[in-house]
Amino acid sequence: PAGFGTKNKVVVELGDKKSKPQAILDYDAPEIDHIVPATAPTATSTQITILGKNFGCSNIKIPDIKVKIGEYVCSDPKRKCDNEIVCTLPSGTGGDLPVSLEIDGRSSTKQHEFSYDSPTICGVDPPVLDTVGEMEISICGTNMGPEAKPGSDLPEPPKELVVKVGDAECTDIVLHSSTELTCKAPHGVGMNVPVTIQ
Repeated sequence: PAGFGTKNKVVVELGDKKSKPQAILDYDAPEIDHIVPATAPTATSTQITILGKNFGCSNIKIPDIKVKIGEYVCSDPKRKCDNEIVCTLPSGTGGDLPVSLEIDGRSSTKQHEFSYDSPTICGVDPPVLDTVGEMEISICGTNMGPEAKPGSDLPEPPKELVVKVGDAECTDIVLHSSTELTCKAPHGVGMNVPVTIQ
């Protein structure tokens, strides 16, 4: 019959007689084919749909579904049918994060990855700096980091966040929101020096 999980006991009944549950049966592990949408903004929670197979029939209650993308836990996972699960991904950062799906103790084996949107820059203030550096600059853009956690005034900058002016890194980065950060520019010379966020 349709089912899920591992170590399911097999019992044979003949009239009012039952065999001892000595045999066990395992159903196939869940497999992920793809995720919709393929990327998500860093600042807001996003509902994602996981498509694949071996998620369990819709008429069978599954006690435990867990979805993780990197270190982020997808909340409120719901199975729509044997090949579709929806859940809510929290704000976060990172690219090529491994996706794992666990249903009643059985984990997906096929490797799949998911990425948050890359940061963009819309402007730098002030646009002109002196050459000695250590001057604070403000950068506006999108997807610079996650939203602030409850009870926190500022979001926590991602560990991998790097701001560069030319080839030199900014210091003392403060993430004010997913759309604004400040940092101290390095010393340098030149015109039209590129500012990048990694």
